[in-house]
This record gives sequence, structure tokens and C-alpha cells, in this order.
Amino acid sequence: MSNEEANNVEFIVAKISEIGRPDDAAAARNVLLNIVPYIGGAVATFLSEHGSQMRTENICLVLTALNDAIGRHTNDTDIHLNERQLVELVMRTIKAVEILSDQDLVRALTKAMQYAVTSTDSFADKQFCIRILETLTSHEITILRELYRGDDPYRIEMDKPDGHKRPSEIGSQGSINIILNPLGGQWIADRNDTNSGLPSLLEFFTKRTQLDRERIQIIARMLDAKGLANLEVHLGESYSTVYRWNPAQSGIATTLNLNSGNLAVIRLTPIAASKTETGDKFLRHF
Repeated sequence: MSNEEANNVEFIVAKISEIGRPDDAAAARNVLLNIVPYIGGAVATFLSEHGSQMRTENICLVLTALNDAIGRHTNDTDIHLNERQLVELVMRTIKAVEILSDQDLVRALTKAMQYAVTSTDSFADKQFCIRILETLTSHEITILRELYRGDDPYRIEMDKPDGHKRPSEIGSQGSINIILNPLGGQWIADRNDTNSGLPSLLEFFTKRTQLDRERIQIIARMLDAKGLANLEVHLGESYSTVYRWNPAQSGIATTLNLNSGNLAVIRLTPIAASKTETGDKFLRHF
């Protein structure tokens, strides 16, 4: 470590100690070893100008997350950002968490920054991910996680074998991808049941999130506008999609196009139809 880098470490530690708790400063010293060669000067400058206003817990979370990401990728070739790009994204994250009180949002931003450091995605994609996160509220994140990571009660599987894999259900409503099961077989969408007895998607989210109906409708419009969901149009739907198990005849996965020939169009479940490729990719990063 050069003298300049060592001075940056001492300045950052002293500044965090001055505006926060001693434990924060001690933790910062431990994580700065990997970080300083990349962004030490930028962090030191920012703290000197804004330090008295910083939430020290949040900045320590950011520094720790960045340290973990860089520490797992010790070769410069594994850090998929140049120095200017790294400084830009890290400083955007630090400035974003500076005023946040919602720790769920802080953690989401730090995970997005870790993705930015280690992913081979384009810099534009990384900018997009972090900037979208900066615009989200905790309620929007709650709905997104429920949509993309929660169970799908509108999907009914008939005669399912052990160890099955579910098909990918993010795509057009006129086709459903079929993925072979390791045991030899595949799930095929059989029909839609409009008398499923299930609650509407709006009622489902109301129960799962404890948010009121009007708020969920507003959140749906906001997420749709950002391209993270296609939710509003499906909130009133309650049908189910029934899948049946079909033993495999070969070892090659196939795609069943339900719009072709005389086959009836079988819709994705309301939850699957509410997802977008952009939203799915976005949710992978935090």
C-alpha cells in the first residue's frame, strides 16, 4: 500500500470515528484494505465534504459489501469495471444510502453494487440496475419479491413426480416453455380453470403483504411503468393453469407453441403473466 493509500485509510477511519461509533471505525479499517486502491481517494473526498451528515452504519455496509466483492475477485481482470466506472457506481450508492432509513433498501443497494463489481454485464445494465433501485420504495420491493420469489398458487400440477423441475414461465402468453425433468419427462400446460375458487391476484397480494387494495393498485402501476412487471392488468384475475406430467420420449427439451395449429391458447398463470424479463433479471441482483 502506498503512502497516499495509507493516508486515505487513516482519514476515512478517523472521519467515521468522528461522526459515528468507535465500532464502526474499527470495522471500516478492516475492510478498507481491498477498497482503497480503487476508490479510497473518492471516498475520502466525499467524507471530508459530507461526513457530518452521513449515516455511518449505512456507509460501513457499503464499504463492507464492496470489500467482500473485491476480496472474492482478487485479480484485476475479475473486477468488471474500470476505475472511473467503479468510482461512479460506488459513489452513487454511497450518496443514495446517505439519507435512507429503510435498511431493506440499503441492503438491496449494496447487493446491486456487488453485482456491478463482479458481473460481466454491460456498464449500462449496471447503471440501470442501481438507478432503478434508487427510485423504488420498500413497498415496491415487497411486491416485487412476492411476485418473483414467492409461491404461485395459481399453478396446479397433476400427477407430479418427485424431483421435478418447473418450466420457465416468463414470456408471451401464447407459448409455454417445456423443460425436461431429470427423471425423464416434462410438464405441459393442459388447460385453464376459470372456476378455481382462488382469490383474485389483488386479494392474494393484499393478504400476503398486508397492504391495502388501493395501495397495491398504485404500486402495480408504478412497477409497470418501470418495466419491472406487467401487473395491473392481471390484478383482477383468479383462474389457474393446470399442468400435467408427460413422460419424455427423448432427451431434448422442446417448446410448445400454443398459438399454432388447432391448439387452444392456454394462458400463463396470473402471477407468471405479470412478470417481465427485465423484472426477472433485475430481481436476481438483490
